[in-house]
Amino acid sequence: MNDGTFTLMNLLSLALPFKDFTGTDLQRHYDNEMRLIRDLSKNPNLTQPLTKLPAKVMPYFVITHVHELDQEEQVMMLSGSLTLMWLDDRLEWNMSEYGQISELSKSRFGSFGSRQLKIWVPNVHVTDLSSKTEAYLAFEKAELLITNSGMVRATVNLNIKTTCSFDVADYPDDTQNCTFSIYSPLAADVFQFTRFGGVVIPRAAPAVDVADFVVDRIDSSSMYLAGGYVVVKNVEKWRKLAFLRSINRYNIVFKRKNVYYRHMAMQMFCISAAVNVIAILPTMKAVVLLLMCLMAQVLHAIYLFGQLPPAYVSLPRIVQVGMFLMLETVLLMAWRSFCIHFRQHYEVSKKNWVDYITIADTLVIFSCFAFLIFSAFILF
Repeated sequence: MNDGTFTLMNLLSLALPFKDFTGTDLQRHYDNEMRLIRDLSKNPNLTQPLTKLPAKVMPYFVITHVHELDQEEQVMMLSGSLTLMWLDDRLEWNMSEYGQISELSKSRFGSFGSRQLKIWVPNVHVTDLSSKTEAYLAFEKAELLITNSGMVRATVNLNIKTTCSFDVADYPDDTQNCTFSIYSPLAADVFQFTRFGGVVIPRAAPAVDVADFVVDRIDSSSMYLAGGYVVVKNVEKWRKLAFLRSINRYNIVFKRKNVYYRHMAMQMFCISAAVNVIAILPTMKAVVLLLMCLMAQVLHAIYLFGQLPPAYVSLPRIVQVGMFLMLETVLLMAWRSFCIHFRQHYEVSKKNWVDYITIADTLVIFSCFAFLIFSAFILF
């Protein structure tokens, strides 16, 4: 179909009679919304806590982007959205009485009747290093949606900076944990997080990996605290809920991608292979080449320590292999120098030692290649 055909079809479509299918319906829908908002706002207690206490609130957290994971400062910065859902029977209505309207969004009742309709929203805080006392969820900040069944859904965007617990004992196969919590200052007899809920990373998220790490999984758990630090597992047996606070904890587990490690390990393995091949040479050139390999190992060690995690208790495996490789290179230089010196000065006078040195040299070469295979197994 060419461009002329498309043009003809467009002209014919313009010649068709136009009928307004939406004007009257939109006006009727608007009138029903305004009437619903006025009827709901007649209840003066909508901004007070729910009539049925405790309020059961289901949390749902979505991570959209991890901005930073600082291994030295042990902090993480991420962006996401927190959604809370709860039932408020004061906000129920019969759809048949209001033109089959099933939901109200804040963009509707906030724009047309913000002074008439304000509802109760739980006071929720986040254990954020940058703002520990700020209430993230409030009527003015949240995106609200109310359904005819009384279900309220509140969503707020978050930028969180929180602490992490770094342990690189298993480097490069280590995993790191970053934890933050949401809580309310309201007592557990007024407010409780449900055990149902969760956390998710959308497929269209811009990035959930940072530096050498990628998000492996996210754990969510609901618990109660007594006195601010005592964890109460069985809340049903706790007599005075007024002394408890409900919190929901999120633990983000990061797994190392080993991009930098593979580069460093491959460089070290190539140096090790060169050392073991050069060790076969029976000439003085082998000593010179081994000395050059030793210098290359020193430069690689400087680069290696610059790339390793800043806080480690025990030496990582790649460092241990590098130390053994440097020791092996020094011993091979000494052994090759001894063999060359012996053959030049004592091969004739001490013929009975030649066979022993030859056997020892063969064992040294086999040991070098055994170490090469072992280092490959350790590094990769």
